[in-house]
Amino acid sequence: MANLPDPSRPAATLAGQLASAGDAAHRPVVFVRDRLFAPASQHPTMRRVALGLLVVLGLVHWIWFFGPQALDLDFEDWPKERAYLDVMREALNAPAMPFHMDQSIQMTNRFLSIPETMLAPHVVMLKFLSNTQFITFHACLMFLIGLAGCWQLARRFDWSAFTLLAFSVVFSFNGFITTRLAVGHFMWAGYYLYPWMLLVVLRLLDSPLSTRRIIELSWVIFCLFLLGSFHIAVWWMLFLVVLALARP
Repeated sequence: MANLPDPSRPAATLAGQLASAGDAAHRPVVFVRDRLFAPASQHPTMRRVALGLLVVLGLVHWIWFFGPQALDLDFEDWPKERAYLDVMREALNAPAMPFHMDQSIQMTNRFLSIPETMLAPHVVMLKFLSNTQFITFHACLMFLIGLAGCWQLARRFDWSAFTLLAFSVVFSFNGFITTRLAVGHFMWAGYYLYPWMLLVVLRLLDSPLSTRRIIELSWVIFCLFLLGSFHIAVWWMLFLVVLALARP
């Protein structure tokens, strides 16, 4: 705590004491500001702290969003997604390949012909989780994957802790993805692969003839199809065609 100025001293000394007291009061603010907004190459610890806060914030958000109680899944697109999850659980418990469904969805009962079905490896968790639990688990997992992509972008561009916080919060919790998942657009969880797609595209631009970069790009698009996010996969492929034509 800064010492209070002594009124018995000369005015010049009092002015110096007041200036010192002001500097001491603002020192914590300057300390935080410099580390929050400075490039991470200067203060890497602050960005790691920001990452930890984002992890906690994201997990709490999605667990709270879907709630601890079982969801009815009887509105908007949730009945369709519930049917998909039930088919996958039945196939895992049988075990059997889920070629067909008892009902027709998207004008067919051939389950594996529907591109929006989620067939990622962690679908095996349906053997142990209810639909509500799996939906929450899937949302949290995809958020963490997206946040890892944001972290890689932050490392590439030497983002400050504040930049990482601002970008990740807007990207992870904006109204687009929140409302999509709220109404049962389960396949849109692949949205969280956007940072990874952007990252591999940037790497490909740096090394256009690199086989490794092409494999990375193909892998991310493949993961989008596994997640049922075929809309996003098609958008990115169209973007890549335009990008290839625009490049000299």
